[in-house]
Amino acid sequence: MLQFTNIDAEDSSRRSSIKFQKLIGKFLKSKGVPKDVSDFNAKQAYVLNYVDREVRPHFPDNNLLHDTTLFRGYCSNIQFGTIENLQAGIAQKLLGVYEVELTDQLETLENRRYDWIINIGAAEGLYSIRFSRTWKGIPVYSFEQDFATRQLLREMKNLNKVKNVVILGEFKLEYMKSFEKGSRGMIFSDCEGFEQLLFTEQTLPSLVDIDLVIETHDHLAAGVHAGLVQVLSATHKVEQIDQLTLKERCTRVNEDWFRTLPEKAQINLLNEDRHPSNRWIIASSLSN
Repeated sequence: MLQFTNIDAEDSSRRSSIKFQKLIGKFLKSKGVPKDVSDFNAKQAYVLNYVDREVRPHFPDNNLLHDTTLFRGYCSNIQFGTIENLQAGIAQKLLGVYEVELTDQLETLENRRYDWIINIGAAEGLYSIRFSRTWKGIPVYSFEQDFATRQLLREMKNLNKVKNVVILGEFKLEYMKSFEKGSRGMIFSDCEGFEQLLFTEQTLPSLVDIDLVIETHDHLAAGVHAGLVQVLSATHKVEQIDQLTLKERCTRVNEDWFRTLPEKAQINLLNEDRHPSNRWIIASSLSN
């Protein structure tokens, strides 16, 4: 089993500290709140404002906005609690087309055997929970460095009653050398440019038996996509996946009411401001 730095005690202490600070603030009638809380509240307020401004006016059935479970797409049947917990790509997640470019490839990978899965940049945990249900009985190591988002990930884990999701903090470069030869795993990476440091000629020997799903961010790390393709092609079968345009994404929505909306409204509804240079790499180990 892989060994990573456990953060449960640290997070528990931090949560207790926040609770205490809030109590003291209430007792002293202070308007100040801990930064962890204010940052999380600001993020949730932004999401709710976005929903009210850009999403709700276009949904004829408001029940879709009040459901607590996703019923469409690759991450269907996952409970998320409240709509602000989805954080980004909300309409796309509700309509089942969030990162739909990956669906066929991820479903193909489900035929492969793994000893573990690593999700770098797990966010609220949709992928981690889906992986934990698909590959039962193996650990799904879910790395999320933002404390507030990590607590949301913890809430999602509890809501969905999955026990094999292991919640962790920052993924460290040194972890790339910890994979045992012959141990078969999958790394799912969305780490905002950090992929340039993780997947290199130096770390490649540790990745020979591992399947990789990597979102690349050329706007944050210039040339990273082409560089990774060149490096990984030595040991993996590499497939490059381009981002769909918003217009193309609209054609994937299987909702009759959605098709009655003007094209501009459809596009606006699905726009999550994803950078146009974002792409994906699926690198399948030739030994698996």
